[in-house]
Amino acid sequence: SRKADRSTFLAAITVIFARGTGEGGNIGSVIGPPLLKALQSKAPGQVNYQGVPYPATAAVRQSSCLPSSMSLD
Repeated sequence: SRKADRSTFLAAITVIFARGTGEGGNIGSVIGPPLLKALQSKAPGQVNYQGVPYPATAAVRQSSCLPSSMSLD
């Protein structure tokens, strides 16, 4: 029988990425690009990515992540 290589078992990958506070672009500049590059090196031609469209500001972070009794101040 024929031996299957690893690429036979890889499915297409979709990454939904929320960039960090203060970062611009679709997937930011700190974590997003190296993560995408690493995934693409493991699964060439099989990685799709989409950034989450939101302001990525401290105000959004505070209003959406912290309980109302807490503050970043």
